[in-house]
Amino acid sequence: LEEARSQTSLIINDPDWGLFGNLDWMDSYEAYKIKMKEEAEVLEYILMEGGAMNENGYVDDKILEHGWNWVSYPYEYEYYVADIFDATQFNEGDIILSKEDGMVTLTEGAWEGNLINLIPNQGYLIYSNTEGEYSVTMPNRYSLPQGSHEEDIPRAQRRDRSVWSYDGSRFANTMAIIGTFNIEDAADYTIGAFVGDECRGEGKFVNGRAYITAAGEAGEVVTLRLYNTWTGEYFDVA
Repeated sequence: LEEARSQTSLIINDPDWGLFGNLDWMDSYEAYKIKMKEEAEVLEYILMEGGAMNENGYVDDKILEHGWNWVSYPYEYEYYVADIFDATQFNEGDIILSKEDGMVTLTEGAWEGNLINLIPNQGYLIYSNTEGEYSVTMPNRYSLPQGSHEEDIPRAQRRDRSVWSYDGSRFANTMAIIGTFNIEDAADYTIGAFVGDECRGEGKFVNGRAYITAAGEAGEVVTLRLYNTWTGEYFDVA
């Protein structure tokens, strides 16, 4: 371990002091960002069946505050976003953002975007557009279809085949971009996000809007490029 952080706390593996900081406790309710040393071996684990739920299969409700919330995914199988986060409990403009698998935003009462499935062992950022806080009820695991465990493989291999090549794990932060482009046949294009000449993320068009995620540090300038999947041409765009 090099460092780990929750939304409010941080712990660092200091070469002199060892683990040093104010992150003393980790629980199944919250999400964490963990940075491993370059020489560290890959750690693989599977969430124990029902491990984050009580004996009746219920998960604690999520309490969302205005702004960004770091939340865990306490289910042992993959499910569609709408199966876990019922859109009727959210508000227009709310966002669910993954580290590298895209995002959705609530648009006219339904989730829209390029994040399809929620994945075990992943954390998510949820943006609440509402002042104050409110509770989101999580489904009973026994009310959901029971699937099979996904193999723990790198996120880059899980993504659809893409012309954009990047390593989002180099950065702790992911930026959500939602935009429109004045182009015809938008569904024929994918989008690459760049800092300088380095690709930092990608996006897709859904119902005419572009949903893009880019990894990096605060203050970096992101530019965008389009790729036409029919012609193989690239275009720089404003």
